[in-house]
Amino acid sequence: DILSVARTLNAGLYYVPSMRNGPGPPFEDRGNAILSTLPLEHLQAIELPFTRQRRIAIGAVIRSADGAAKPWAMRAVTVHLDALAGASRLWIFASGWRAKQAEAVLAALDRREAGVLGGDLNTWLLGTWESAYKRIEAAYPDTGNTIVPVGYSRHGRLDYVFFRLPPPWKSRTWRPADPCGVGDDKCGSDH
Repeated sequence: DILSVARTLNAGLYYVPSMRNGPGPPFEDRGNAILSTLPLEHLQAIELPFTRQRRIAIGAVIRSADGAAKPWAMRAVTVHLDALAGASRLWIFASGWRAKQAEAVLAALDRREAGVLGGDLNTWLLGTWESAYKRIEAAYPDTGNTIVPVGYSRHGRLDYVFFRLPPPWKSRTWRPADPCGVGDDKCGSDH
């Protein structure tokens, strides 16, 4: 579990559960987490507009100093948008609900603040053409290559990483050779 991983890595942890994970026992939650080797501050939980399941995005500020002792700070955000809007809202129109959830996240954040947002946008087949993606990309204009990792799904790419950086920072992403640690690069991703 995430607490064991944080202890093993001696990392800072911010975790907010969103919902129960199965009927149990054992009883488990699922939600979003941020792990960091640097201290986490100004913790933030953002409840998303409810569709089919309760969803919470989280953010935290990470501070440090560069090699010249110049201080820097950035907000790390993680989000998991709803995959399906639910039968009462017609699953095929879930794209509009994800856009509303993306907008709720963006409205809760300071758009002047440097940051990185990683998320499972569940954009399915429309991918970068979906409104949720377009809204987040517009708020994080320093996003270059958002594939970390690609993830294989019958529905298309689901996970993305976005950047809003101060000059002269640049973003760089890479894909691990074995992203899931199981000897297979064809696994899904959860950002």
